[in-house]
Amino acid sequence: MHFGTRMLFASAFAITGLFGPGALADRIERVTTTVTPDKYDGPCPATFKLEGVVTFDVSRANTEQYAYHWAAGDTQLTDDVKAFSKGVHNKIESSIQLDEPKGVTANIPIMLHAFQMASRGQEDFHSYSRGYQKTDLTDTPSKPANLTITCR
Repeated sequence: MHFGTRMLFASAFAITGLFGPGALADRIERVTTTVTPDKYDGPCPATFKLEGVVTFDVSRANTEQYAYHWAAGDTQLTDDVKAFSKGVHNKIESSIQLDEPKGVTANIPIMLHAFQMASRGQEDFHSYSRGYQKTDLTDTPSKPANLTITCR
């Protein structure tokens, strides 16, 4: 998948809670994402707002640690961010700046990936990094939010 030359600047934050007790982890049930605007035709670079929700299957009053990043296909757009869940729905916001070649229209599928340790071990998760093997993490991606960008 080719997205052309692009400048990426990302800032991210999660609305998170405090670490709480709980021996058993709640699983990530669903991840959703939107991009605003979803269609852009104008001067570049251009900034896009990314919003997502990580929904947990909460059967207990646990606060769970998880991580997330935004991606376009196999290309990671933002750094990994660690966060703590706060209830069932956890809102995440970020922004990216994109720059495509002039006159080229690109269709970019933006997804939010939320991760938990496959072992559900809280202690191991504190050292979360990109160094973990894929089998160590449970990845729950959102369906893609499609962004169409044409730079003039």
